Amino acid sequence: MSLVLGIYSKSGGKNGKHCWVSDASMITAVSYLAVQTFEKANGRTFREIPQALRNMRACKFALLPSTLFLCALDTMPHRVAQSIQLSQQDYARLKLLEAGLSEIQAAIKSLTSRPKKTDLVAAAQAGGEEESGTESGG
Repeated sequence: MSLVLGIYSKSGGKNGKHCWVSDASMITAVSYLAVQTFEKANGRTFREIPQALRNMRACKFALLPSTLFLCALDTMPHRVAQSIQLSQQDYARLKLLEAGLSEIQAAIKSLTSRPKKTDLVAAAQAGGEEESGTESGG
């Protein structure tokens, strides 16, 4: 779970700079998200200070690429001491996402990996078969 602190987007062109923006209409327009991460404690509660950093009383922050952004919460989490608690609705969505985690990871891997040469050849052959099928049918 993360709290978005800032949004960065690449300004126009190949050599454009990444700069802070106040909002983005599409996640694909975002380069990076500056976030504070929260560690799952129990149930709907997430810790502000991860167990590994507890002795130093340090929060954890990250600069995440937009490809790691999955969804936004419907309701602002409720603050409880040094933790946050999700609404019942947002927690139910989280449980659904956790249940489908392996499928989500496979989809992300498929979308972000380069296609293998054999996949490209198979796709080209399948495209050629479709074209020849439509020509003979018309």
